[in-house]
Amino acid sequence: MEQEKVPFSTSPEQNDPATKPELKGDVSPTILSKLRKKTGKIAKGLAIVGMLSTAEITDQQNPHHRTAYEQLHEQELKKNRFLDEQAYTKLAELNPSIALEVVDSYQNEPYIEEIIEKIAEKNPRYVIEFVNHFITQPYAQKIIKKIVASGNLDIENIIILRAENFKNVPWGKKIIEEAAEFQPRAVLLYADGLTPLPYATELIERSIKKFPLGMIQEEYTEFSDFYSNEATLKVLQESNDPFIQTLSKIKKTKYNDYVKEKICALTDEIVNNNLTLENAARIVEDDKQFLEELIKIKMRSDHLGDESVDNFLKEKILRKVFEINRLHEETDGTRFKSIENSSPQDLYLFLVYGDEEIFTSSFNGIFNRLIERTKQTHITGTQLLEQVGYIKFRTLIRSCTEFNRLGDFLDTMTKDQQKEIFQRFVQDLDKTKDPLREAVSIAEAGGTTNNPEILEILREEIKRQINSEQVNKKEIEILYKLIAATLMGRGSGDAWVKEIQKEYQISSLTEVASKELFNINGKNIQEYFFYDDEDGHITFKNFITEYKNNKEWIIKDAGTYITVSARAGNREIVIYANKPEKEDIAHEQIMKEFEKQNIQPLVVVHRGHSYHAQKTIEKIPSSTKIVSLGSCGGYRNLSDVLEHAPQAHIISTKGTGTKFVNEPLLKMLNEEILGGHDINWSDFWKRAERKIGSDKFKDYVAPNKNFGTMFIKAYKQVLDEKMVYQ
Repeated sequence: MEQEKVPFSTSPEQNDPATKPELKGDVSPTILSKLRKKTGKIAKGLAIVGMLSTAEITDQQNPHHRTAYEQLHEQELKKNRFLDEQAYTKLAELNPSIALEVVDSYQNEPYIEEIIEKIAEKNPRYVIEFVNHFITQPYAQKIIKKIVASGNLDIENIIILRAENFKNVPWGKKIIEEAAEFQPRAVLLYADGLTPLPYATELIERSIKKFPLGMIQEEYTEFSDFYSNEATLKVLQESNDPFIQTLSKIKKTKYNDYVKEKICALTDEIVNNNLTLENAARIVEDDKQFLEELIKIKMRSDHLGDESVDNFLKEKILRKVFEINRLHEETDGTRFKSIENSSPQDLYLFLVYGDEEIFTSSFNGIFNRLIERTKQTHITGTQLLEQVGYIKFRTLIRSCTEFNRLGDFLDTMTKDQQKEIFQRFVQDLDKTKDPLREAVSIAEAGGTTNNPEILEILREEIKRQINSEQVNKKEIEILYKLIAATLMGRGSGDAWVKEIQKEYQISSLTEVASKELFNINGKNIQEYFFYDDEDGHITFKNFITEYKNNKEWIIKDAGTYITVSARAGNREIVIYANKPEKEDIAHEQIMKEFEKQNIQPLVVVHRGHSYHAQKTIEKIPSSTKIVSLGSCGGYRNLSDVLEHAPQAHIISTKGTGTKFVNEPLLKMLNEEILGGHDINWSDFWKRAERKIGSDKFKDYVAPNKNFGTMFIKAYKQVLDEKMVYQ
């Protein structure tokens, strides 16, 4: 555990608040040594100013140039007074860690809560690092809960920095449990830091049951071995829980790590005596049988290991959808042969878990079979949703709206059932695991449908939720109001909607200025990510072909990666692209080159399927201005991109990308950038459509039309403006 920092002397003399320091004259870099000899709270406050003055331009460096910060505090120092609100506020802005280090000296000041709130917005890690200085204060719970809920700081940081401090406050356990509920991986990875807490074993056991992939190794995934620390090993060895005991047996088997990883996802079946460990090992080697078992588990509402099951279920379904996409030129009989005997429940899961890869004809083919099976089995759409436990049902409604099939789905139920479905569609955002994700689906459906009856149901239910006493979280109220704002222009003349729209607006991402796309050396740095599968190798070859016959572009081989560059005047584009077969080591070597040149990519391009997307997203730097996600248009990917690069404009698709669009589109974008033009997305997209002329171009989404991105940005902006706290 990290030791608490002690920036000043802790002698009894220094802690005597009655002792006053004497200061004369100007503040200089040597003032810190003088202040350390002084005592009391005043000395702490003044020492901070001395520390900061050493980092600023001083009299010794330029006697005629006093910094604004020194001028601001000079009078206070001469008066020998403790820092006032203005001075302490400035300190918190310039050096929040030092401000928090001495925050216990300011606890009686009326302004301190607001200052810590502001630090929490920009530097949440500092707030947790020094939480022991204010955790007993009445406002601490509100601030820390806000940090956890916002996603700006996760359970990993809490465990690493200050987990032991939460055991001394009555609300500490609830805060840690809430964070752990949504981040079981971090609990398992950093469990040793939880050991000071009396409920550590309980948290670890609960996290193992949610995410039992304990044998993961670096070569198979971006995660490391969760069970390598003492705390999780102890629970794994000593627990009496049947689920965890089964995981312990899996860990001891001689199967390779990836097989063990997949068996872990079937642990619930093994514990329920539906599978032996040996049978599970055989099943996971057969993709078809493995998917069937995952679906069987998912259909049980009380199953354990849900995060692991979801991960594999999504991966397997995305691959199945990709295969259906790939066969788009074949007959329907050949293309959809793999799902011909699927149940309505299976087909439903294919649609909601495969939405990031699916394109129009694939959706229609699976959806047509879903409707056909419901008729054959004599179940309504409502009954189907009940049977699948309403898993991701908002995703289905949104997709049906997007692909103009909502009417077909609604025809499977009565008018009353339709109304009930759409009321449920809007209700209970605060009870969902990811309210923002669900809100995006509601808003997209409302922004797409032209059905006046549905729009009226949505408006009335949104209004009821906004006015409901049950919606007691400010963040949830904001989400509902943003959804309401999307109804403007959708046939709504209601005064309440117009009133909300004045305050809650979703702005379009219209343009990227040319100056934002070049660093101080006039270079536009880009990084392309390719992956070691059949598609990755084909895509990489197409990428090179697009540039190699153009004399303006120079291709250089750097071993594990290539660079593609071109120059126009004082502007230059340099693209760094890994070779697919070198995906594991190329990025590390590219990063070393970036560090050597002190550069960062301003454009990041993902050239791969959705199941590779997170690997790319995790490597996106905060400086990135444009991100092309290829076939990854799902909410989670958009949200994750914006977490890494808040100002990014995102190009995505509704389904699978194609070389007939990707190569010319990205080349055309680079020509615009190299020409020094501002990128106006509306104009650029029109020119691209005329030039490319592909029917599949309609599946590509320009940043200014990427509603999910705009909604997420609007939500985060409102949170920042209103300083919302739960």
